[in-house]
Amino acid sequence: MFRAYLENLSRLKLKRKNNFKTYVFAAAMVGNKEFATEYNTKYASKQSSFNIVNPSDKIPKLPFSYNEPNSITENLNTFMQDKEASSLSKIFSNGLVQILKDCGNKSMGYLCTRVSKQIAKEEGPFEMPDQVENISYCGLDNLIEIAPAVFPKILKDSVLIQNAAKIISLKKEVDGHFQNKKLYKKEAWMYQHKPYSYYTSILQMYFPDEYISLKRKYLLED
Repeated sequence: MFRAYLENLSRLKLKRKNNFKTYVFAAAMVGNKEFATEYNTKYASKQSSFNIVNPSDKIPKLPFSYNEPNSITENLNTFMQDKEASSLSKIFSNGLVQILKDCGNKSMGYLCTRVSKQIAKEEGPFEMPDQVENISYCGLDNLIEIAPAVFPKILKDSVLIQNAAKIISLKKEVDGHFQNKKLYKKEAWMYQHKPYSYYTSILQMYFPDEYISLKRKYLLED
């Protein structure tokens, strides 16, 4: 969105000779199909915009796309008819999406109003198109996928290493870690979205020597 703002800035403030390249990391989807198509045509197709994501990062998959073929009403009807395809989890999921949709529309309207006022204050009066309800978000082109960040093997119970008999009874992998993955802490939901996780993944993929010499492969607070 900042790129679109720069490209449409008054030439009195920004000369035409300025050229930009955009590298976006871990970005959530920012617009509907029409926005994505126009942005891809103007920038991505000309190799001046790139979208770097970690496939294990959940944020680039957000916000939800609301224009799904199966609405909550259809699922409720299916449930009432006792068809095999119905499920409480699916109904709950669609119900949650409906709630999020309503909240999202209100939040987006509020955000757009604030942004419009700020732009008008700095650039002068301008006209925005009408807000679109029920946006079905769409990703941008020139997607570059990086490897998921490595999460360290941290025991849930550190006292375990003091129990020699217990350690001997547990099966281990070739690298010395226990086969029972339940013994280790799970990575936080946002771990793969952390800037440092992106940094280490890129080092591991493109600069392996720098990654090997990196003293901290992860941050302690993560």
